[in-house]
Formats: sequence, C-alpha cells, structure tokens
Amino acid sequence: MVMGSVQTHAAPKPAMPFTNTLGMRFAPVPGTKVQFSIWETRVKDYAAYAVANPGIDEGWKNFVYGGFIQPATHPVVNVNWDDARAFCAWLTEKELEEGEIKPGQRYRLPTDAEWSMAVGLGQEPGNTPTERAEASVPAIGELDPELIADGKVLFQSKSCFTCHQTAIGVPAPAGLPLKAPKFMGDFWSKEREVELNTDSGSAVFVPSGKTRMVKLDEEYFMESLLKPNAMVVKGAIPGMPLLPTTPEERNALMAYVKSHSGAGAKIKLVVMNGIVLQKIAAVKGLYPWGKKWPPPEGAGNYALQGQSLKADIFKYTSPAGSFAANAYGLHDMGGNAYEWCEDWHDPAKKQDRVLRGASWNLYGTLDLLSSYRHRDSPGNRIINNGFRCVLTDGTEAATALPKPDPTPPKPSFPKPFVNTLGMKFLPVPGTDVQFCLWETRVKDYTAYAATNADVDEEWKEFGYGFKQANTHPVVNVNWNEAQVFCAWLTKKESAAGKLKPGQKYRLPTDAEWSLAVGLGKETGRTPWEKRHGIKGVYPWGKAWPPPKGAENYRQSLSVDRFEYTSPVGSFAANKHGLYDMGGNVYEWCEDKYRTEKTHRVLRGASWGGVNSDSLLSSFRFKDNPVFRSSLYGFRCVLTNASGR
Repeated sequence: MVMGSVQTHAAPKPAMPFTNTLGMRFAPVPGTKVQFSIWETRVKDYAAYAVANPGIDEGWKNFVYGGFIQPATHPVVNVNWDDARAFCAWLTEKELEEGEIKPGQRYRLPTDAEWSMAVGLGQEPGNTPTERAEASVPAIGELDPELIADGKVLFQSKSCFTCHQTAIGVPAPAGLPLKAPKFMGDFWSKEREVELNTDSGSAVFVPSGKTRMVKLDEEYFMESLLKPNAMVVKGAIPGMPLLPTTPEERNALMAYVKSHSGAGAKIKLVVMNGIVLQKIAAVKGLYPWGKKWPPPEGAGNYALQGQSLKADIFKYTSPAGSFAANAYGLHDMGGNAYEWCEDWHDPAKKQDRVLRGASWNLYGTLDLLSSYRHRDSPGNRIINNGFRCVLTDGTEAATALPKPDPTPPKPSFPKPFVNTLGMKFLPVPGTDVQFCLWETRVKDYTAYAATNADVDEEWKEFGYGFKQANTHPVVNVNWNEAQVFCAWLTKKESAAGKLKPGQKYRLPTDAEWSLAVGLGKETGRTPWEKRHGIKGVYPWGKAWPPPKGAENYRQSLSVDRFEYTSPVGSFAANKHGLYDMGGNVYEWCEDKYRTEKTHRVLRGASWGGVNSDSLLSSFRFKDNPVFRSSLYGFRCVLTNASGR
C-alpha cells in the first residue's frame, strides 16, 4: 500500500472469507448461502453505528449491573432484536455506498436453521424453531443413579428439614441426618403445612403465627434450600447448618429425596431459572465443545466465575475470540452472549424471537446444548442478549426489512418538582399531593442515615443475600422508619427553603395510592373492605399473565430480568408519570388496614409477587408497623401548602 493512498476492499466472492470496513471478519458455512461473522458484534462495531445514528437507545452502554464494564472488543449486549436488525440495515447501506459489498448482498441476522448449521448440528427435524426445540429435548427417563448416589452422601452430611419431613404429620428435627427416619410412601408433590417466618428474608426464624399448605415439588424444594428460614415445616426445628451451597449439590440432594417417593422413580426434565434438575444422557447432549459434561476448561464463557462451571476466567462477557474457533472458524458459538436470530420462535403466535448459543451467566445442562433455543420479546433488552451478523451472497430474494412498530408518543407531564436529594415529584389528579416518581432509593436513605447516627442499620444489613446499588429502592424498613424519614426530609427541605410554609413529606394514604395507580373511586370505608374490590385490573392493564417488561415480579413469571429489586424507573411510567406502581417493593401507606387493628397497609406488590390476586392494583397487604422485610419499601408524597 502506498503511503497516503486509500485502501479499498474488493467485493467478496461467495466462498471467500471477508473483512469489512469495521474490521468484522466473515467466513462461509457449508450448507448455507451466507458468511457468518466469526465473532459476535462487538461494542466497537455498535459504537460506530451509534455515532452515525444519534438518538438510538443507549441501553447498550447505560445499564447497571454491579461491576459489569465492557471494553471495545467485548460483544455488545442489552440490545433487542429491533436494534440488531437496524444495525444490519445501517451496515448494509454503508457498505453498499462504499462499494464494499455487491448489489444484492446484505447483512442480516442468521436464520435459526443457518445457526444450527454453523454450530455443527446439521439439518434438524422440524419446520420451525419450536418444533426443532421440542425434538431436541431429552425424553423422560430414570433418575440418574450417579446423581442419586451423590445426593445420598449429602443427605448424610448436610442437614435439610425438607428431607426429614418424610410424611404429613411425621416431622423430624433437622440436624440429625445420620439418624433420620425412613422416607414414607408417595410423598413427592403432596401437600404439607409450613409455618411462615415473620420476615422471609431474615437469617433467623421467628414464627409469625401464620401457616400455609405447600406442595413438596421442585420449586418448593429449591426455595427451601435457597431461603431456609422463609418457611419451616410445621413441627420441624429451624436452623440448618451446612446446607447445600452449589446448584450441583442441590440437584443431587433433590434427586436422592425424590427417588424415595413412590412417584419419584421417574421424572420429566424440569428447568427452573435455567437450572436443569436432571443430568442429560451424553447421546442427547451435543454441546458446542462435544458430548462431555461438564464443559472442559476453555470450552467457552459460561456461568458466573466461581459459582458453578470452571470453563473460563471471566465473570461477565469476554473479548470476542477469547476461545478456540469451531470447525468453520467461528468463535463463541456457545457462551458469551445469546445471539438473536431472524425467526419467530413460534411463527403461529408471533410473540417471541429466537436466541441461540447460551450466555456468560448460564450453566444448566439444557441451556448449553447446541440445540437449545431461548426466546424473548423482540423489543426486550437484557444484558445476556447480543447478536452476530451474516452476509448474504447476493442470490437470495431481496426482502424489505420489517419495521418495528412505531414507538407510541410519550405522554407529556408538567415539569416535576425536584428536591435536594434529586427525588422528583408530580401531581396526581384527584389528590392534593405530588407523588414521588419512584420509590425511595438507597441513595436517599443513605443521605438520611448519614445525618442520623441512631438509624437502625438493617436497611443495609439484611440477611437475604442480595446487594443493592444506589438507585435501587431501599428495603427492610418498617412503617415507623418511613415516617421518621419523611419528617427528617420535611425539616431538611424547609430549612433549605425548598418548601412553602405548611408543606410536608409523608406517606400516601391508601385512597391517594389508588388514584395514583389509576383505580379511581373504590367502594368500602377501610382498606380491608376495599381489598380485591376491583377484579381484573393490574398496573399494566387487564391481561393475565403480565406481558414482558410489565414490572419487576418473581422470576417464574418471566416478565423481567431482575432476580431481586431493580433500579427505580427501569420500566415504563404509568399515565401519571409514576414508575413501579406494581412490583419492585411493597410500599407502606399511612392508613391502618382495619380501624380497630394495628396493622398498616402496603400496596403495589413486590419483586417476589407471583399470583394474580396479589398483583391486582386493588390488592392490599398488611403488616405490623414495626416489622421489616426485604420485600418492603416506601414512596413519599409532598403535600400542598395546607399540609394535608
């Protein structure tokens, strides 16, 4: 190349590897008419697109997840299907104008069938991703003898009240694994009575006096190991040291316990939060690295560092090309980031698009299969999801890129009042108060605690095992503490001249909260009389179950990506401009639940909410004003000058 000259790229022949103007490299895949990018679309590739297209959604670079930082060579994540398609369209137009690709060629996402060829599966049975996915799932079979044997060792060395509760009415104290009574009868999937903890997130069991019936099934078993003090079998002794700590141990222990039930000899494959509760036979388990399980060191970027698999050194995403390429020269066909594909997962329903290849935080034996299909709404952005481009050979019929549905215009709101903590407030029609747009954040409560040395520190030292960033809603505060915070903030803001005489911060009343969530007038005098009064109305609308992206609820509903609390404002605001009026945390209100009782009202459900009744906009929860929970937080309102 002569100094000062312009370097150009010849338009590629169909079977010739190609490097484009962004430095993305492409290689042909036999059995297809496309060339695959040898790695997932990188941060620096997407950054070039963003520079050329100001105004695109910035979720790809502005997401909050612990210490997750992505250098330029990592795969871009937190992009949705529409974002990926728009990138491909831009890149096609750019490279055609610059003469880098031939007329008729274009960049797009791979089809599901092309992706299967590229990962080495060949042609799979089935005409749609749904049919191909169903064909690849292992059949019902015997519990793995090796898994049962591992579970027996754990049963004899680690205590678990679930294991000892062998029959209804025959509780055995925990902590006696070597002398446990025999398992009795067909106990799996049978109901038993449990006592609830006063605080489900506490590390200490304090009986609440409340009981409920639960089924001893996979979900309850796993929950009892992860949250051993949330509920305890009635009659059992709480306090179980040496509980299983890894997914493998928990799966093995459950297999052993289940094998003793009359119905436990055979199970179907059960998946919870990406964890497979049965080992998959090697003949069914074809992975990007081969047929062996677990993945060997260097197989790809999976799981969370130190949590489960030992295949890599990366805690989050890794630089593209960090692991060996497959037979076609493609890197990261397993792990790093899920990759969007062109197809609908179920073309008949047209709800979710296909993603392939697993991601950096997965470790289940099913999730990592080459044939596994994940699915998600094409408009959803999460930090697992990225994409890989393919380049067509110019022979396929030109098809117009489907345009995403137009974004509805955002409702206009008056300019919010912003206080000294950065809390924003808007008026709600029908009330005399302004509501904070979001729940009181960790950073707000931190400012309060810094000036009040006697504040109880359980708000930041609760025993539920999850951490909160500054923008998450503060939890584990009781009604009394929320009241004191409001009084402190009123005094602080009055002294700073931010409030008019007579104005004050307080908790919303139950009636104000109903207006803010969009319910309007309800029948009944007390919150207790109004509970469940308006059926079929939720913060997101009238449909059940909640759609993806509705709010932050329990993970089993599959509507959001957050396991616990989420940053305030992560979901769309309601018609009054208020966020998280459903989910994230229950919100304390001023009122008593019943006039003659001491319990106070909580509204809005929480990150643990799951059933249709508790997610209703009209649902009221109640608790003692001195009780704390990792499900409870609060939202402030600002009164007018009359102080009402």
